[in-house]
Amino acid sequence: MANFREKMLSFRHLCYKNGYLFAAFLIPVILMGIAYISFDIYPFGERSVLSLDLNAQYVFYFDYVHDVIGNGESLMYSWSRNLSGEFMGIIGYYLASPFNILVWIFPRSMITEGLLTMMLAKFGACGVTFALFAHKSQKLSKTTAALFAPMYALCAYMIVQTMDPMWLDCVIALPLICWGIDSLIKENRFRLLIGSLVYAFVSNFYIGFMAAIFSVLYFICRYFSLETYAGNTGINIAKKFVTKGAFFGICGIVSAMMSAFMILPVYNSLQNGKFSFTEPDYSLVNNFNLIDIARKLFPNTYDTVRMEGLPALFCCSLALVLAAGFFCSGAFKFKQKIAAGALIGLLVVSMYIRPVDMIWHGGQMPNWLPYRYSFMLSFIMVALAAHCFEQLKAVRARTVGAITLSYIALIIYTEAQDTFITTLDSSGREVFDGITVALPAIVFMAVAGITVYAARHYMKKSELSKTGVILVTAVICAELCFNATNTLTKMHKDITFSTRDSYLSVILPLREKVEEIKEQDDGFYRIEKNFFRSINDPMAVNMYGLSHSSSTLNARAIDMLGFFGFTSNGHYSRFSGNTPLTCDIFGVKYILDCAGESTANIKSADDIKVTENKDALPIGYLANSKLSKLELSKYDVFENQNALLNAMTGGNREFFTVFSADGEPYAENCKKGSFENQHIGFTDVTGEASVTYTITAPKSGEIYMFIPTDYQREVSLYVNGSYKGICFESDNHNIKDLGKFEKGEEVTVKLVLKKSDLYFREPQFAVYNEEAETAAIAQMHEKNAETKVEKVSQTDIRFTVNAKSSDILFTTIPAEKGWTVYVDGVKTDYDTALNDALMTVKLSEGEHVVEFKFFAAGLGTGLILMVIGIAVFVGMILIYLKIKKPVKLSKAVNTDGDIDKDKTDAIIESDISEESEGKE
Repeated sequence: MANFREKMLSFRHLCYKNGYLFAAFLIPVILMGIAYISFDIYPFGERSVLSLDLNAQYVFYFDYVHDVIGNGESLMYSWSRNLSGEFMGIIGYYLASPFNILVWIFPRSMITEGLLTMMLAKFGACGVTFALFAHKSQKLSKTTAALFAPMYALCAYMIVQTMDPMWLDCVIALPLICWGIDSLIKENRFRLLIGSLVYAFVSNFYIGFMAAIFSVLYFICRYFSLETYAGNTGINIAKKFVTKGAFFGICGIVSAMMSAFMILPVYNSLQNGKFSFTEPDYSLVNNFNLIDIARKLFPNTYDTVRMEGLPALFCCSLALVLAAGFFCSGAFKFKQKIAAGALIGLLVVSMYIRPVDMIWHGGQMPNWLPYRYSFMLSFIMVALAAHCFEQLKAVRARTVGAITLSYIALIIYTEAQDTFITTLDSSGREVFDGITVALPAIVFMAVAGITVYAARHYMKKSELSKTGVILVTAVICAELCFNATNTLTKMHKDITFSTRDSYLSVILPLREKVEEIKEQDDGFYRIEKNFFRSINDPMAVNMYGLSHSSSTLNARAIDMLGFFGFTSNGHYSRFSGNTPLTCDIFGVKYILDCAGESTANIKSADDIKVTENKDALPIGYLANSKLSKLELSKYDVFENQNALLNAMTGGNREFFTVFSADGEPYAENCKKGSFENQHIGFTDVTGEASVTYTITAPKSGEIYMFIPTDYQREVSLYVNGSYKGICFESDNHNIKDLGKFEKGEEVTVKLVLKKSDLYFREPQFAVYNEEAETAAIAQMHEKNAETKVEKVSQTDIRFTVNAKSSDILFTTIPAEKGWTVYVDGVKTDYDTALNDALMTVKLSEGEHVVEFKFFAAGLGTGLILMVIGIAVFVGMILIYLKIKKPVKLSKAVNTDGDIDKDKTDAIIESDISEESEGKE
C-alpha cells in the first residue's frame, strides 16, 4: 500500500511538473474540436475533414495501407495506379508520418474519424513542441510556454493545411529543430538537432527541404545574437562561426544520411516526371504588392489556396502586439533585435520575390497552395511575443498603445483598399470585408492591446498572477477559436469539405463488389469502372486499374494513355475515353457500371453492374517485334489504336475507320479563324455561342469522337439534340462515344461554349469495326495459348512463354527504375515501347521463363547510407560523452587523502561556466 501511494505521489509530481505540456496539448485540441463541432463535422453533423488533396488523394492512400496490412499488398509497389507503379514516392509524399498510425487503428468504415483524430493529435503535438522550445531552450516560464503554444498550434497555416496533413509534421518539428540549433550553439549538443531533422526529412521530405533552408537561416541569425563580442577580434568571431558552422553542417549531413532510406527512393520517384512537371521561370518579378501581405496577419483573413492567395500568417493579435513590443523593449539587446528582424525580413523577401520563392519550393512554382513555408514566420512572431511577454514591464504602456493603434490604422487602411479578387468564385470575392473581417480584427486588436496593458498590472517580476493567466488565456482562446471556425467556413466555400457519407457510401459498396469479383476469380487482371467518386478510387478498394492521381507521377505512362484517348492531364490519368480495343490490350477484364454512371445512384453493392471482358489480354504477352518501333502521335488517337494492334499482330486491318465532318462547321454567336499549331479558333463570342458539325456515318457501328487540342476549354456536347455531358476539358478531355448509327445516317454534333473562345484541331470521328478487332485479339490469344502469367508476389511477376523468332514479350507494366528482369534465370536488360512508356523483353525462339522483380530504386543505397549515418551518429555521441565526462571529485583527492586544489578549482569553474551558459 505504501509502495502504491509512493507511485501515485510520483505520478502526481510528474503531472504537476509537466502540467504546462498537458495544457499546451489540450488547449489546441479543445479549441480545434470546438471549431470542428461548430462546423458540423461528424458525429456532430454530416461533414468530414475531407477537403481538396485530403479528399482527392490522401484518404485513398490511407485506405490502401489497410490492404497492405490485411491483404498482402506492397508498400514498395502498387498495381492500383496508372497501370501500376512504385509506391515509395507516395509514402514519402503522403504517408510517412508516425501520426498516421492513429488512422489505421480505426476500422476502414470509420476512416474519416481516424483522420479527424490524427489531425487533432497533430494540433496538440504542435503545441507541445513549441512549449518545450519556449521553456527548455528559450528559458521562458512554464506559464508563458503554455499560454503561447496554442498561438503557434492554431496559426492560420495549421488550419488551412489540414487538407495536406503530411505538411503539418514539419510544423511540429520546427520548434525542436530550433531548440536543437540553440543547444548546438550554446553547449555543442547535437542529438536533438539531428533527431528532429531526421524526423522532418522522413515524415515529409518536401517541407523537410524547406525546414533545412530555414535551419540554416536560423543558425546564422541565432549564432550572432548569442555571440559575445567583448574581447573578440573580427578574425576570432569569424573563426568561431566557421568552426561552429562546420559542425552544424556535419549534423545536417548525418541527418540526411540517416534519412536516405526515404529521401533517395522519393528522389528517384520524382525523376519519373515531377521534376519536369513545370518549366521554371526565374524572371525577377514579385508575387504580390508588399503592403497586401499585412492583411494576412489578422484573424478570419483566409482568401484562397489557389495561386491568387497570399501567405497564411495569422497567429494571434496578442502575438502581433507583443512581437512589435519586442523591438521596442529595452530588455533585449540590439544584436537580438537585428537577428530577429533579419530572419523576419528574409522570410518576407522570400515570399515576395518569385525566384527566391521558387527555390523554397524546390525550383518550381507550386500548383495551388502557395507559400508552403509561411508557418515559419508565424513561429518567429510567436517566439518573439513570448519573450516580450516575459519582459512586459520593460515595454512602456504608451508604446503598447501606439502599437495597438498602428495595427488598427493598418486594418482600416487595408479595408479601404480594393481587396475584391475577380478570379475567385463565379462572381469574384471580397477577401477583406468591412463587417466580417475588418471589424472583428479591430475588436480583437483593441482587446489585445488592453490585455497587454492589464497583464503589466498583474505581472510580478516575470510571473503572471492567476487572475492575469485567466484573462490572457480567455483572450487568446476566444480569438483562436473565432479564427479556426471562420477559416473552416471560408475554406468550405472555396474548396468544399465533403460529407462523410459521400466517401463511405461509394467506397464501401465498391470495395464489396471488387471483393466479390476476386472471390470468383483469383487471377491477375485489371478492373476498371465508368463512374468515379474520385480518380483514386482503385487505390481505396484494392482494384488494379489505370486511374490515378498523385504528385509522384510517371509522366511517360500518363502521356501514353492520353495518346490512346484516355483522360490524361499532367499528374493523372483516368479510365474515361476507353474503347473495346484499349480495354483488351491493357488487360481490363472486368468493367464496372452503375445507373447513369453517377455515384449518386449507388446505395449498395447490388447497384454496381459487372461486365466481364473475355477478350482481355493478360498483363504481359507475346507480340510481334514490330511493336518496338511504333511511335505514337499526340493528336491521332484512333490511328494510334489501329497502329498498335496491327503492330502486335503484324497485320494491316482497320479497327477504326477515321473520317471527317461534312464541310465547314456552323458557328453561332462566334467567328471561326485560324490559330497557331494547326488549331482552329472560335472567338468574338456574343451570347450563347456554339459550334455544330454534321457527320455522315461511313459504316454501321459505334461512332467515337476526339477533339485534339493544346488549349482545353469546357463545352457541353449535344448529339442530334440530346445532351451527352461536358467534354473537352480536364477529366472530360478524352474519346467520346456518340452512339450507334447506321451507314449513311446523318448526325449533328453540337459544342456549346461554356467559356469564351475555343481552340482545337480538326475533330476526329471514327467508326469502330468490331469484327476486325475481335479477329485480331483472337489472333493474339492464339499466339499466347501457352503463355502463363504468375504473380509470385506484388513485386515479383513470372511469365512462361513459347516465343517465335519474330516475337517479343510485351507488358503493360510502366517502365521505371527498380525493375530487374531475368530470362531463364539470367539477368537481362529490358527494352521499352510506346514512346518508352512500357517494358518489353527481346526473346530468342523457344520456351522461356521471364521474371520481373521490383525493388525500389535508391532504397538499397539509402539503407546503406542510413546505417552509416547511424554509426556516425553513435560515434559522435560516444566522443561527445567522453569529452564532456565530468571529473569526479574523488579524482581530485591525493593518495594521501589531501584535496588537490587545482583539480577542484577546475571542476567548480567548469560547473559555473556551464550554469551561466545555460542561463544566457
